[in-house]
Amino acid sequence: MYYLARKCVVNSVLKKGWETSFATSVTVLFVFCALFTDLADGRNAPSPAESASLSPEAQSSISAMMGRDIPTYQAKATRGRIEADNARQKLTANFTVHGVQVFSGRQNWTMVLQSYGYGDTLQSVIATAPKASSNRVEYRRGALTEWYLNGPFGLEQGITLQKRPPQANGRPLTVVFAMESNLAVALDGNGKGLTLTRGDGQMAFHYRGLLAYDDSGKKLPAWLELKASQLLLRVEDTSARYPVVIDPFVQTGELTASDGVPNAEFGDSVAVSGSTVVAGAPGCLNCGFVGAAYVFTEPANGWGNMTQTAKLTASDGVANNQFGFAVSIDGGTIAVGAHGMNSGRGAVYVFTEPTNGWTNMTQTAKLTASDATPSELVGRSVSISGNTVVAGAPQDNNGAYKEQGAAYVFVEPPNGWADMTQTAKLIPSDGVSYGEMGYSVGIDGNTVVAGDPSPISTRTASAGKAYVFVQPLGGWVNMTQTAELTGSDATVGARLGNFVGISGNTVVAGAPLATPGTKPQQGAAYVFVEPVTGWANMTQTAKLTASDGVRGAYFGRAVAISGNEIVIGAPNQTVNSDVGEGAVYEFLEPETGWANMTQSTELNAIHAGDNDQVGCRVSVDGATIVAGALGGSKRGAVFVFTDTQ
Repeated sequence: MYYLARKCVVNSVLKKGWETSFATSVTVLFVFCALFTDLADGRNAPSPAESASLSPEAQSSISAMMGRDIPTYQAKATRGRIEADNARQKLTANFTVHGVQVFSGRQNWTMVLQSYGYGDTLQSVIATAPKASSNRVEYRRGALTEWYLNGPFGLEQGITLQKRPPQANGRPLTVVFAMESNLAVALDGNGKGLTLTRGDGQMAFHYRGLLAYDDSGKKLPAWLELKASQLLLRVEDTSARYPVVIDPFVQTGELTASDGVPNAEFGDSVAVSGSTVVAGAPGCLNCGFVGAAYVFTEPANGWGNMTQTAKLTASDGVANNQFGFAVSIDGGTIAVGAHGMNSGRGAVYVFTEPTNGWTNMTQTAKLTASDATPSELVGRSVSISGNTVVAGAPQDNNGAYKEQGAAYVFVEPPNGWADMTQTAKLIPSDGVSYGEMGYSVGIDGNTVVAGDPSPISTRTASAGKAYVFVQPLGGWVNMTQTAELTGSDATVGARLGNFVGISGNTVVAGAPLATPGTKPQQGAAYVFVEPVTGWANMTQTAKLTASDGVRGAYFGRAVAISGNEIVIGAPNQTVNSDVGEGAVYEFLEPETGWANMTQSTELNAIHAGDNDQVGCRVSVDGATIVAGALGGSKRGAVFVFTDTQ
């Protein structure tokens, strides 16, 4: 199984020619990653060519996570020390109370963590015995933990600093290692790396890629200094947010359908709740093109590459009904949209988890609109919260307004879900033809948000918007919006509201055709935080963009939110020269609240390539992010990323 680290976590370097490297990066305040690499053995890991093509971040995380599952990389206590062997890299590491010594042939390097603090005002660390667990070795020293991970790509070294040291004096944060080696040591010209050279002038180890990040994901200036036999790692943390935590997400699984074939469009929709993921496949060929939704339940030992736990289908499904184009899940209830059903009138199917867990099944209930007309597309978007389902109908006609759009609310009856028509219908008071409200919907508690992207600029000159509906005290009734959300700088055709999400008092709306800067259709997302006095017409609280966005990336085509975490899909993003591979961006709310910002983290899938469109749909719940990827053949896949902290 391959794993994928978050982009901001590791910046190790693996060069062609199998050079040995020793790299640095960040996990909690910062991480110093030691990757001694010599990929001479192809077992249990990607080939050297494949490894070199992986992002540097992926190399480190793959190594650490694979090492956890392969017995030969486990750390062992022997003769008063802990030893970690790495035959694949021809390395041995000895961990004692006096420090860490790494051997590679006749070369050796000893590093001992001595002190940390600010400038020259440092506090010594206490000597402590190492502790081992699986392929991980730790030295625990109160707020500071020094750790090592052994795996196929080498030995990774890290430091976790939980809180700001005392006596901050305006000088840089400093961590001091004493070094001893039979190699010549020299700083790289940029102050970011260290080269250790043999007597014949050949490089033995390379310590490089120093990065520092704070809890908000902000990059902190960092550099290395040599002072006699000491290595000083300096970090400018004056504006850093403490406690400093960066969540290292890893790709822990790739989900596929056991009966998947090209054009099934598996992953065209995704949703996660707790330990359960659901993915739609509206083009399911083996279902007679009637579509399906696949349920995946996390195994006891965590997510891994797997096929479905259960397959959900409609008992009355017909070809091309688009069952699975939209999915949503809350606890043990799943809602699946089928907007092509009944000549495009559409429907939503509700599935309730059986007592013994998910199994292949047809629906518990079917939800339809009492006033639906052909091509209204009820269920093109769907969202569920508790006992309430909301379904978008973007081509609903209201009076003289053609395809103004609407959203239908369905509240579970006292006796449980059963076939029913809507409890209430939501429409915009200022709707226009072709506005298509309900192109996307979201619900959390008593609040619904519906996107109105006005996607057809030749018919409707609009930048798009989102409408908020707050449930009246007496329950849901037919109504118009409580508030209207717009982008202060959104331009015509930006498609704000293409996808929306809501969590608590915060709404996020994607605008995939926005041009933030000079790159047309790079995309953006707008965040709206409910005012203290309640929802009202407003422009954004913050605007989110990708730091590495490319022309036509469509950042914001898919969005999701959970608490203070927002996830944005950019399915056309170029990744490592792979055009249209797609990427997923995570944003963590700053301590002072949402503000204009670029991502805290970028997530890239290991087995993705040209035109795989990773991030065509995204979902997040707590420590789990899922991303759909249609792929060039539209067979599709879903990638699961898990926060390991």
